[in-house]
Amino acid sequence: MADKGVASILWMIIWALLLIFVSWWIATFLAFFYIFIYIFVPCVPPIKALVDVLHRGLLLPYFCSDNFVNARDIVEGVNFIIEGSPSA
Repeated sequence: MADKGVASILWMIIWALLLIFVSWWIATFLAFFYIFIYIFVPCVPPIKALVDVLHRGLLLPYFCSDNFVNARDIVEGVNFIIEGSPSA
């Protein structure tokens, strides 16, 4: 039981580091492109798929912080990022 507690703390530290050093910077970089391309979606509907991918990138800090709060391991965390919901 204590091993699970220690593992949870380690995963929380990993997710916090990913949040600060990776996902926040990716989301900040993608924000400009998302805003710029999003205004063209009504004129060029096929770029909606690109805008959806950019929006998903903007949500990376949310996913990392949710994984941090719930102390998910890397497999559960990546599944949550890909699917948008935790695996059962």
